[in-house]
Order: sequence, then structure tokens, then C-alpha cells
Amino acid sequence: VEPSEAARPFCDHTFDDKKAKKILWPPPGVKLTPAIDRKGPLWINFWAAWCGPCREEMPQVMQWAKENGVQLAFISVDDDEREWRDGVGKLGLDALVPPMTQGFGANARKWAQTAGMQDTLPAHAIVDGAGRLRCTRTGSIEDVDRATFRAYLTGLR
Repeated sequence: VEPSEAARPFCDHTFDDKKAKKILWPPPGVKLTPAIDRKGPLWINFWAAWCGPCREEMPQVMQWAKENGVQLAFISVDDDEREWRDGVGKLGLDALVPPMTQGFGANARKWAQTAGMQDTLPAHAIVDGAGRLRCTRTGSIEDVDRATFRAYLTGLR
């Protein structure tokens, strides 16, 4: 097995019951359409229209969420709403119900940072059914991460 293909934990950082902080959902100023009925884990994928790796991993993110029965939200941190709308249209995300995608202006990065996003995209956060941040990950998901993602979710439920 090549070093880049070795199994690794899905999360860069995990937070147990005592250290997990509650995440405001939905993000400030965002009206979710459709609303996400918060039952069970929520996988938040942070992306931007200009981020090539973000766009490349989206089909895989959607497939894994469906396979594992986890709710999914794509949260854009684009600063330019036109660029965001163009990206959503090109990716066909405007037709997905669920998962939903939402672009939101200046508050995006501040809220995303409270939800575990750092300066690198794509980024991921998993929030438990009680609305607490349990896992953060920076960087794209890869096939080698599929089993550790499934195992993480099983342990979270």
C-alpha cells in the first residue's frame, strides 16, 4: 500500500461529549430551503465556486452521505454572490433537494470558523443530532477514507 493510500482517521480533530460545542444552525442570515429536519448527524461541506478540489469531491460527498444516511449541507464561503450562483448552476446543485447548497455573504467565513473550518478548502464538519460539533477535517475526501468515514458515523450514532 502506498503511503498516500494508507487508512487514516476521517477527522483531523474530534470532540467528545464534554468538549463538543453547540453550533448555531442554520447559519445566521440563512433561510434553508428546504429546511433540514435535524435528526441524527449533519455533514457540512464547506466549499467555494473557485475551489477545484471542492467541485471535484462533491459527487463523492453526495454518494457517501446517501450511502450512510447522513444529512448533508453544502455551505459556500464565496464572497461574490454572482460567482456562487454561477458555480451552483454549473455544478447542478440548484436542482438538489436535499442536499441543499447555500451561499451567504460576509458572515460566511466567521460562522464557518465557529463550525470548525480553517483557511483551507474543502473542509468538512460533522455535527451530532444534538447540534454539537464532533468532527472537523480539512482537505478533500478520497476513496481510502470511505471506511473510516463509515466507522466514524457508526460510532457517533
